[in-house]
Amino acid sequence: MPLLQVVLPIVDAGLSLSALTLVNSSVLSRSLFQKSNRIPIVYNLRENLRVNQELEADDRELIMRLEPLYQRDREQAKEEGRQEGRQEGRQEGRQEGRQEGKEDLILRLLNRRIGEIDASLIGQIKGLSIEQLENLGEALLDFSSVADLETWLNQQSS
Repeated sequence: MPLLQVVLPIVDAGLSLSALTLVNSSVLSRSLFQKSNRIPIVYNLRENLRVNQELEADDRELIMRLEPLYQRDREQAKEEGRQEGRQEGRQEGRQEGRQEGKEDLILRLLNRRIGEIDASLIGQIKGLSIEQLENLGEALLDFSSVADLETWLNQQSS
């Protein structure tokens, strides 16, 4: 039987945590070490016990034994969150780098193909998606003037 099904009814019923001693210790230890169970169980126990100020010695001992598990799992969850954030940041950075690289290449090719282009057109090009930049990269091979670029950009915005 999962610890969650055993412990929470005992705590929710307002019974002393010394009633937990009735729980088979192998079930308790096996369930507590399942990572997915630890944080919510210990957090719920801790919060429910905080409300009940009259703790027996057994209850205090249980809290003291469970608190390090809670703290360790909480720190581990924070670290996992930081790692996920760093991973997402790296991924976004790579995506932005690809975008900027394509923009720079397209602008260089356009300058070479049709001459200097003005800032408003550059702004429009920098606002294009990667897919649109790739399409522009193919289309610019057929451009002979700035008017061709303007026409292409107008078609993209409609």
